[in-house]
Amino acid sequence: MKKEASKKKSISLRVRLIDKDNVIKSFKFNPHETVKDACKRVADITEMPIEHYGLFLPPTDDRVGQWLREEYPLDFYQGPHGFQVIGGKNKTDNSNDDVVLLVTDPLAISTDYLEWRSKIRFIHFISPKYAERGFLINDTSKVGELSELLLKEFGAEEATSEQQLFRNGDDNIEVLNPDLSLREQGYHGECFIGIYLKRRGTLNMANVGLYIKIPFYEGYLSRKVGGIRSWKKMWYSVKKNKLRNYKSEKTIKNEHGQLLIKTCKEILATPSTWADVPKKNQTASFELVT
Repeated sequence: MKKEASKKKSISLRVRLIDKDNVIKSFKFNPHETVKDACKRVADITEMPIEHYGLFLPPTDDRVGQWLREEYPLDFYQGPHGFQVIGGKNKTDNSNDDVVLLVTDPLAISTDYLEWRSKIRFIHFISPKYAERGFLINDTSKVGELSELLLKEFGAEEATSEQQLFRNGDDNIEVLNPDLSLREQGYHGECFIGIYLKRRGTLNMANVGLYIKIPFYEGYLSRKVGGIRSWKKMWYSVKKNKLRNYKSEKTIKNEHGQLLIKTCKEILATPSTWADVPKKNQTASFELVT
């Protein structure tokens, strides 16, 4: 009988270590192993505890970011909505293993790495009666799970009614999807979260939801638009995860362009174009990397 050499398939994934200066490391995994087992290996190699960190698939222009669920196998995420793999030989690898390289959906503006980022996150809890309070949450938790946690922690008296929530016509208020985490809905930075009741007098989890109050900023910024020292002053606003720009504050009905903030890979306090920044503005400059 002929003995057939068994060939193991593996996935080679690039992982960006967010809390280690965004260093990118490559790891090999069995596509059938669970995300939890993959996380254990990354945690062991990086010496970053698995209790505090997890794997996150960053967002693109047409896809929300996504925490990889620990109970799923890695190959669950292959396909158009996540990373997908293609077979091939690694010329630098002397083994007989089939090496599978990470690629992304060719139809999307996509990322070629996963992120190893902290699952612990600080939020501001909005109280209708008292001052805002800080609270630590698990960033991988779905909003529905957070609703239950916050209701248990702060009580029903801290909830507002849905009618009262929108009474003042505040368009900086947005109701959160209970089936996704905050980060999966594009909320990365400072968050102000509150509890609301969908109907009066009924206190059960089906009637409880969370809303987020989104900060709104606007003002003039100078943007580098061309060659050396070529800067253009425009009016900008940041609202609901979008950075919009206009020719001036008098023309805000005619949007000139916009950027989805959730698609930014980095925000650099020291821009790569530092030498081109006027000296008087160097302490107040930044660069968005998309």
